[in-house]
Amino acid sequence: MAKRKLSVNFRLGTEGPIQRATGREAETLLALVSAGPKGLTSLEAFRAGWAVRLGAYVFDLRAMGVPIETTREPHDGGNHARYRLTGTVSIVTPGAGLQEAA
Repeated sequence: MAKRKLSVNFRLGTEGPIQRATGREAETLLALVSAGPKGLTSLEAFRAGWAVRLGAYVFDLRAMGVPIETTREPHDGGNHARYRLTGTVSIVTPGAGLQEAA
């Protein structure tokens, strides 16, 4: 049986070319859009039950041109990263769809 991956179409701004993110990158993009100016940390994503490598997914999204900033927030024992979108990302397929993956 083939695995199913989340897939979402998006564009940078409101008139850029349509791009596609799949899998955890799609989940990350949707989470960042939903989080708004508050942004998202790895701990928040982990507690939501889906991201254990948020920094890697952010890296992949940045390679696709998605404007994401990283800020450091101190806590007991160190600091952690908070990721926020710094530009407009338009979701073309709200709710996303499932794509068959081999």
